[in-house]
Formats: sequence, C-alpha cells, structure tokens
Amino acid sequence: MLRTASAYGNEAALDQHLDALIAAASADVAPVLLDLTEPARLAAIGRLIWSPAQEARLLAVGPSSVVQALAAHWKQSGEQRDDSASPAPGSVPKTPVFVLAGSLPPVTAKQIGAVSSYTVLPLDAARLAAGDAAYRHFCIDEALHHLRAGRPVLAGTALDGSAAMPADTHAVALACGDLLRQLLEQMPLSRVGIAGGDTSSHAVQALDLWGLSCVREIGPGVALTRAHSDNPALDGMELMLKGGQMGQPDLFERLLR
Repeated sequence: MLRTASAYGNEAALDQHLDALIAAASADVAPVLLDLTEPARLAAIGRLIWSPAQEARLLAVGPSSVVQALAAHWKQSGEQRDDSASPAPGSVPKTPVFVLAGSLPPVTAKQIGAVSSYTVLPLDAARLAAGDAAYRHFCIDEALHHLRAGRPVLAGTALDGSAAMPADTHAVALACGDLLRQLLEQMPLSRVGIAGGDTSSHAVQALDLWGLSCVREIGPGVALTRAHSDNPALDGMELMLKGGQMGQPDLFERLLR
C-alpha cells in the first residue's frame, strides 16, 4: 500500500517508495494500492498513475476518483487539454435534460426528493426487468411527451413506493439501459444523467459509443462527460454518470445548469 501522506516529504521520495514496492513484487504484475487521505492529494495520486503509464501499459482500477486524480494532475502540470468545444460552466443544454435512476439508495432518494424542475416519472422495475415490451414503450412515450414539450424528465424505479425492487437488479439495470437507448433513437438529447453504478455501466454499453471524455466535475465523485460516437445523434451528448451514493442533494438541479 502506498499512502500519499506528507511523511514521504517530496515527490522524489514518493517515487522511490513506489519503485521499491514494484521491485519487491514477485509476480509479473505488480499491484499497488493507492490510499487517498484527503482531496489535496488527488494531483499526487494522478501523477503516480500517469507517469508510469507513459512508459508501459497500466491498469488503474477504482471509482470516479481515478479520473479526478488524473484531471487534478493534468491541471497542475499544464497537460490538461483545452477543449474549445466544451460549453462554459453554467451553460444551458440545447434540449431538455433526461435523468434515469435505476435504483433508489438513500443519497439518490434525497437528490430526487430535492428536485423542483423535473417531471418525475415512476418506473415499475419488475415489469421492465421481465421484458414487458408494451410497458417499456409506454414509459418511453410518456417521457418523450414531456421532453418534446420542453420539460426535463426524471424517470426512476421504485419512486412511488408501490412495489419493491426485484431481486434481479442486474436485469433492471439492463432494462434501463435498453429503455435509454430506445428513447435516444427517437429523440437525441444534448444532456442525460444516469444514476446508479450498474445502471450507468449497462446504459453506456447499450449505446453506440466508442469513448467518453471528461467535461467537468459537477459534484463530489460525479463527472459530466462527453460521449464520442460514430452515430451523429449521439456524438457530443453530455452524460452525467453517478453511483448511488455520490453527489450533493441538489445534484439533479445543478445538472440543468
């Protein structure tokens, strides 16, 4: 384990300790656990990831803080690319925002409870997971009705409290991803939010994307990204991806701005 604490003194001492850990590994793969103790250390961790990645292939596994660490290092070192296509902070999206919440942990529940600008549409998770095509089309049509009228929409499972989440949460995440894909086929959007770790993963996989780039951080552990696709309807779309326990209470309202 490598702790980026001030006890190491300086960058050179930190690099020497990392080299020693890697050299001591007996296997061909040398795993190192980086322990972040405070946000001020993000840039230091980003440098420790980025520097060796310039010399050999490197696999970094972790939550969104991996991207935050790299972004902090790039900003500090001046390597951050100036993306002139990125909208200025606080810009308004060209189309109404659509948010899809595939689960309802306490943090996401509070965020949904704090919205005032969205039309909220409850989704029956069990019917979606069971592959009820007629119901899925109904949900899409209902969301499109509001979006085409210029109203932002937040659609989520278990919002009305009428039914418990099915045991197969994987099937729910897959169904939510398919719902989003079909909705965007009928109405391309400039900004979409996805809440839930599994839902985010499966929704991105369901879309015809070849990459994501970071636009900015809009909350603790929550990044706004830009989608890259050979499909012109999806290329350039902004995606907010968040885990269930990430973000501040007014996150969804902030997404509108």
